Amino acid sequence: ARLSYHRYLRLKESDPCSDLGGFTRLLTSPDGKPDLLAAEMPTVVTRQLKRSGRCDDCDHGFPLLNRPWAVRRLLAFHRKEVKEEYILLLEADMPLLAPVDNGAEGGAAPLSPVGVESRALKASKERNETKAVLRRWHSPLREVAPVGPSALLVHKRQLEALAGPWLNVSLSLRRDEAASSALGPLLERWAWSLAAAEAGVAHQIRPTLQAEPEGTGLSEVGLFSVYHMTSELRVGRSWNW
Repeated sequence: ARLSYHRYLRLKESDPCSDLGGFTRLLTSPDGKPDLLAAEMPTVVTRQLKRSGRCDDCDHGFPLLNRPWAVRRLLAFHRKEVKEEYILLLEADMPLLAPVDNGAEGGAAPLSPVGVESRALKASKERNETKAVLRRWHSPLREVAPVGPSALLVHKRQLEALAGPWLNVSLSLRRDEAASSALGPLLERWAWSLAAAEAGVAHQIRPTLQAEPEGTGLSEVGLFSVYHMTSELRVGRSWNW
């Protein structure tokens, strides 16, 4: 989070005429209270889902359900704190490399968010078990894009419209034993794709939105706007990340 905020500040200072607006760190905590980092960067805090239970405000033993839960509560209770019309959804390990255009040429339309095809979701979609689950929730399968929802550039109104369905589909998938087993840790990400497909939302795919280097990395990292730090890098036999 510190690195991502530092990169944001550097870009904001170096390119004040870009589309970069404010920065909001979205934090969930068991008691809804801020942590120490909240004093260092703009932070909105929401209470976590109850742990391990099976109710609608429980995490069903899957803490990643807090993602759609927190986004929905951000827009329901802290909407005025997010003044921008477009929101760039990123995870903490996704620092910015360059500002992202909003509604300008090549940017997001109000009803067509910009995303990037995730390597993990694309690989998951090739599995027969995943295909069977996705088809149960939406058909045709080609409308279910392996996009995310991070990194994602989306209009605030559209995110408000999809936040509830995203959480509901996540809960529905988690409560289904076969679906939960097939989708594994990608469940809430596929839930976004399914919720968007059911709403008729088609994503614009921008390959240069996010870099996901692996192996020996990328030689042209400057082409990308976001760097995803989760991938494993290896250089020879002596160095790896």
